[in-house]
Amino acid sequence: MEVPHYTYLLLKILTKTGVLSLRANVHVVHICEKEGFNLSEMMDMSVRAAEVQEQAKQLAVEDTEILDKGAPRKAAKSKDLKEIELIPGDSSKTTQISTGLTDK
Repeated sequence: MEVPHYTYLLLKILTKTGVLSLRANVHVVHICEKEGFNLSEMMDMSVRAAEVQEQAKQLAVEDTEILDKGAPRKAAKSKDLKEIELIPGDSSKTTQISTGLTDK
């Protein structure tokens, strides 16, 4: 039976002739751990990508169309809105209100 001692990076294995002690290098252990984490992250991403691909195959063609939303709000002028100055004489501070409302 093996007994790992992570604090000392030591693995003790019982053999017929006694206890075999294997020591590790901290730098090598760090590199191996880092590669293991990167590998597990890549595996997780590939599994998720396969799930997304399966879900995309189940969508109807009509659901995948990109809809045209038209012009942004700022560019589209509405006839029901009027622009008023918040500070009289300062045209940089304006807002839009409904034409049914008064300026005050």
